[in-house]
Amino acid sequence: MTGATSPSTKSTSKTGGLVGGYAGFNLQDGSFVYGLEADFNWVGAKATEMWGGTFPGSFVGLQSQDVPWVTTFRGRMGIDYQSTLFYLTGGLAFGQVKNSFNGFCGPGAACLGAVAGGPIGGFSESATRFGWTVGAGVEHMFSSHWTVRSEFRYVDLGRKGVACAQVVGGQCFVGTNYRGEFSNTLMSGLVGIGYKF
Repeated sequence: MTGATSPSTKSTSKTGGLVGGYAGFNLQDGSFVYGLEADFNWVGAKATEMWGGTFPGSFVGLQSQDVPWVTTFRGRMGIDYQSTLFYLTGGLAFGQVKNSFNGFCGPGAACLGAVAGGPIGGFSESATRFGWTVGAGVEHMFSSHWTVRSEFRYVDLGRKGVACAQVVGGQCFVGTNYRGEFSNTLMSGLVGIGYKF
């Protein structure tokens, strides 16, 4: 997950976990398998970073990015070999994003029109965003109804520009013309078990 505030770009990253479920259907023509699938996952990977100094008059930036949940609607196609399916998948994704970047004066001295330790300006976003996803995986049928799978998937929820808030002295980040832009991406390694009707 990344956030940009001109004239620099700051990135955050976090390793976490997710849990959810999926449903869909498949059709088979010889060894070729194709179908549609949807899933929903709760995500636990909130990322927070702080930049800047702690000396008097310094600037401190605090950035936080979170995707609490994500849903995808995907096509799937692959080759079946002795009850093992090797497949590619891709389609639409949407999820909730919670992003923020806030600037503060460091301790001990005022800066950029704000008091020591006070806010200079900030950018925030809390919304549902749409994007895309692509991935690949392997699924094995170990009984007449049960399968187990392993999959890697990339999700891109796009970019969004946001206005500056917490105005100090009549202008956010006094003496500048700042704009904010956030982007959110997820890379997931998934394992699961499925039941075929």
